[in-house]
Amino acid sequence: MKSKKSSLKSTCLPAGRGGKLMKICDPYKLPNSTLVWYVYVILCDDGSLYKGFTNNLRERYIQHNTGKGAKHTKSHKPIAVVYYEEKPSEEEAVKREKYFKSGSGREWLKKELVKGRKDNEQIRTVDY
Repeated sequence: MKSKKSSLKSTCLPAGRGGKLMKICDPYKLPNSTLVWYVYVILCDDGSLYKGFTNNLRERYIQHNTGKGAKHTKSHKPIAVVYYEEKPSEEEAVKREKYFKSGSGREWLKKELVKGRKDNEQIRTVDY
């Protein structure tokens, strides 16, 4: 397991959540609560971003990594969760996911990810 962590470490990008930035490549560093809903963005090996929602972020990311997630992540290998937000209901998570898939939502995500790479003071990395 250590070798997989070290190989992923170099490919992780900063991610934002609630205004804070972090790197999340290890699924076991992701929240495992089913009490809230999550909207998430995954960076894939070809540079594409996959957007989705779930009530168990850790389990869903593992599904994406094992080819049991979405059609997109079967053919575009997931590298890291680069952004996620917690929402109190499935309805709110779906609404936010739809925003991320819209033109203005895609632009907002790109700006946040670029901002995260430049603003080192806000980056909080996951310890390996």
